[in-house]
This record gives sequence, structure tokens and C-alpha cells, in this order.
Amino acid sequence: MANTKQTVDVDSKARIFISYSRKDAAFADRLEEALKARDFHPLIDRSEICAFEDWWKRIQNLIVQADTFISVLSPDYVSSDICKKEVKFAASRNKRFAPIEYRPVDPKLIPSTLERLNFDFFADEQFEQSMDRLAEALQTDIDWIRKHTEFGAQAHDWVADGKPRGLLLRSPILEEAERWIALRPRTAPLPTAEIVSFIAESRRATLRQRDLLTASLGTGLLLAVGFAVLFHWQTVRATLALDTTEQIANTLVIDLGQDPRVATLSPDLRREMFDRAIQGYDRVTKLEPKNPTTYDDRGNAFFEKGILDGDAADYDAAIANYDQAIALYRKHAPAYSSRLATTRSAQQHMDAAKAIRFNVADELTPSGIKLD
Repeated sequence: MANTKQTVDVDSKARIFISYSRKDAAFADRLEEALKARDFHPLIDRSEICAFEDWWKRIQNLIVQADTFISVLSPDYVSSDICKKEVKFAASRNKRFAPIEYRPVDPKLIPSTLERLNFDFFADEQFEQSMDRLAEALQTDIDWIRKHTEFGAQAHDWVADGKPRGLLLRSPILEEAERWIALRPRTAPLPTAEIVSFIAESRRATLRQRDLLTASLGTGLLLAVGFAVLFHWQTVRATLALDTTEQIANTLVIDLGQDPRVATLSPDLRREMFDRAIQGYDRVTKLEPKNPTTYDDRGNAFFEKGILDGDAADYDAAIANYDQAIALYRKHAPAYSSRLATTRSAQQHMDAAKAIRFNVADELTPSGIKLD
């Protein structure tokens, strides 16, 4: 019995499904070999499929695994109900299409999904040149397309299995999926409704888990950040007091930035925690304003807050504190590395924000109406 689970094979090569009429099998074989020679992984339905195997499930699985769907157009292809069925299924998965014309076809008979696309005529005497152009097109935006295939297969399995929570995405893959949607190239196919629903439900499940943890974890962490620094500042004096206060404040910020449980808390609660930590460092700097470590630690607090909100002001504050630490002690190595990390993170947030704006603008007409 065939395994109908629609998962994606692990393979570093781009996977290309070849849809063809059985009367064009010789050309399909040649196309398959040419794709292999150019380091692609062709997926093709063969006649030796077992008689008892659910052939349509097998074809569906091959299409699901494919990054791009090639249609070998010919008069026999456009008249084949099976080929039309393959095109329709691929379109339902928002697959990228790459139609090629093997034999001249009446344009009126080409499936509507394909007729609006550009395609190349594969004449025998120019086969290799045509293959080179096709290979170049297949590599366009391939990293994003591969993720479309991966998340599409996971989403389909999630729906087919009854949408169990165990198949939902978790951090950090969830954040990767959200960034993937936001950074869609303008020529790439849209994510399917299944993918969008899958990622959205994964986020909702994560937020529900966060709410459960907040009651037991949030209060304790908030009180720790709010009172630990103040308690030591008010009750202990001299050098020992300062050292202890700095150590506690620094530990709190590291824990807040790295403890995986904290990532499940609401942004507002985490933001308040970082603000409390920053207030604690403000008091420490008043005790000893010329200690570079204090400014480095306060810069870390602003940096973590910047990651949370993507606010340029927080990144600027972090860099200002690192600069102060460096000014007080030129050999303070942590401040140099922290400053570099902050600059890179700020730039990444700016690039992501620009990409989101460009993608949103791409989907709008000049009048602001969303295109179908």
C-alpha cells in the first residue's frame, strides 16, 4: 500500500516535477536527463507504478515535493484530462509553473493557469540553449521557493491529520516562517491559504502557552527585576554593595534575554522587565559613574529591549552606553563586541521593515485597492 503522507524529501537540489503526455515520453526522458546534468532533482511519474498503488496519490505527493512544476506542452498534453488534473492540483498548492512548448499548441487550448505565462519553444536543434535558459529561470528565488515547498508540505500534513497541535511550528522555526512570508519576492507565488492558516495557528498556540506560563512565571520575574537591584542599593554600602548590585542586575538582563520561558511572555510584560532593569542600572551609575562595566551592562539591557521592539531609539541608547564604556576604558573588549552586534541587529530590523513595506506596496494598486 502506498504511503500517501505528503512530506518533502531532504535534498539540497531543487526539485522539479515534469508533467507530460505519455505520447511525449521520449522528450520527457531527455528533459529529465538534462535537468539532472544541471544539478536539479527531477520528479517524474513512470509507467511502472504498481497496479495496486493509488497512482493519483503518488502524483499528488510528487507535486507536493516539487519546487517548480514544468508542463511539457503539446497537442496531446492540452487534450489530456490527467495533465489538466495535475495542473489544477499544482495551482491549488500555489506551485511555481515553468511551461515549455515541445510541439506547437493552439493557444486557446492551453489551461488558463498556464496561458498567461511566458514559455520557451524547445526545438531539437536548440535544446541545450533552451535548457540553459530554463535552468537559469528555475534558480530564481530558489531559497524562498524551497521554503514554500517545505512549509506547504507541513501545512498540508497538518490539515490532512485533523490539525493536531503536535504538528504546529515552534520557535525558532515559527519566527523563520513569519519572516519568510514577510520577505516574499515580488515574482514568487503567494503562500497557500493552508500555509497562512498553519503559521497563524502556530502563533496562536504559542501565545496560548505563553498565557499559561505567565501566571506562574511572570510575577516572579517582574518582582525580581523590580526589587532585587533596589534592595541591594538601599541596604548595602561601599564597594561590596556596588559589586553585588552590578552582578545581580547583569544576571537579570542575561536571563531575560536568554531564558526560553521569557520568550513566551507578552511583549508588554517583557518590556516592563527590561525597563525595570534599566532603572536599576541608572542607580548603579550614580553610585560609581566611572565604571565601564556598568555602562556595558546597561547597553545590554537597551539592546535586549531593541530586539523586542525593533525601536531604533533603544539601539541608539545601547550604542551610546557601549561608547561610554569604551571612553572610560579603551580595552573594555565586551563593549566593542556588543556594539558591533547591536549595529548589525539594528540594520537587520531596518532591512526587514523595508522588505515588508515593499511587499505590501507590491500587492496594492495606485488607488490602494488590493489586487486579486
